[in-house]
Amino acid sequence: MIMENFKELPLEVRLSAFVDGEVEAEDARELEALIASDAEARGIYEQLKAGSEFGNQAFEGMLKEPVPLGLVRSIKAADAKPAPVRQGANGNVVSFMRFVPQAIAASVMLLFAGGYAGYYVAENRVPGGTMPELVSETSDFEAAPEGAKTRSIGNLTFDALPAPAAEESAVQPASATREIGKADVTLAEVSSAHKVYAADTVHADEVSAVRQDELVGYLEAVTGVKFKVPDLSAEGFTLRGGKFVEIVGQPSGALFYENAGGKSAAVYFMKNENISGSTERDGFAVVGGQKEQTSYFIAAEDSALANRLQDTVRAAF
Repeated sequence: MIMENFKELPLEVRLSAFVDGEVEAEDARELEALIASDAEARGIYEQLKAGSEFGNQAFEGMLKEPVPLGLVRSIKAADAKPAPVRQGANGNVVSFMRFVPQAIAASVMLLFAGGYAGYYVAENRVPGGTMPELVSETSDFEAAPEGAKTRSIGNLTFDALPAPAAEESAVQPASATREIGKADVTLAEVSSAHKVYAADTVHADEVSAVRQDELVGYLEAVTGVKFKVPDLSAEGFTLRGGKFVEIVGQPSGALFYENAGGKSAAVYFMKNENISGSTERDGFAVVGGQKEQTSYFIAAEDSALANRLQDTVRAAF
């Protein structure tokens, strides 16, 4: 989005333009940094992104819907009638202008409907899970006469649809979505944070591994968690550094690791959250656990690796 006062626009507008890829490179870098450091901005960004993805999926689904039989018949009936002949050019212009207000009104209604659908899904989605299920209606095709194997419409021939069963064929209600819990939100935030920090090998290490004692003392002071740096060398990972982060509004510590192949892993921890569970999103797996007053999270490229590291990480707290 090219405009001189872009930075003065509301945060939701700037993040919406960022989701749509309509911001300049400099503005994009600033918004990425804001999303990484600000929990409120990150929440708005995730909602906008989820709404956009759902809207795209819903539109693609509409394009795949079969053409109703009634519409096919209407088209064939229209083809069979000769088009009326209109006299004079002025009559065509008047006829066209009659429908302009209706077209504008319909466009406005579609715009508001699409925006509300995206906002509703973003507000009600399950982090790390799937979108709420939708009940679709089947097209209004007529059943074939008993014994018939094929049906025809014009030049098209297709397998006949069976006659509908009595009451068993009724559409079943969609299963209810599970309630979003504190663990869902926390695991989702850890995953989103790790996606940013894993890609930034320059600024993510606030304190490097060569100053390990300083790193431990600093993170113990800001989080209130006593710990030892987990030794992940058995899986080929060495400490790269660490920093203070904020997850679900809670002061948290982050320790970043890397192996010889450049793959990353990380340990995040906080006090008194009592969170456990796992999720896979943003290209990473996150496994969380609890030990006494400390919640810890292991972020890795797959859940198998994260689970293998869990005993070593747990022993460090």
